[in-house]
Amino acid sequence: MRYSEFVVVFIFTLEYLTRLYKAKPRLGFVFSFYGIIDLLAILPFYLMLAVDLRALRLFRLLRLARLLKLTRYSNAIRRFSKALYTVKEELVVFSRHSAPN
Repeated sequence: MRYSEFVVVFIFTLEYLTRLYKAKPRLGFVFSFYGIIDLLAILPFYLMLAVDLRALRLFRLLRLARLLKLTRYSNAIRRFSKALYTVKEELVVFSRHSAPN
């Protein structure tokens, strides 16, 4: 399971860097809607390697951005993202209650 996360993050990182390299106004891409979503999809992984983020459990939900990024390619994933949007408050409450004592 951990290896699949590395592979997915690696692929998304390559995609982000390729898009950044190919974008003519690079800052335009970085601050565009999809540029920010792409960065938010990979940033939590790299931050968790460098910093202990146990206090910021909600930050883990940003990993879902990777899945939500795929919604433009699949109807099933689009339905999944709608379901996640519907239960977002429950996810936040669950992440608070699952914190170790």
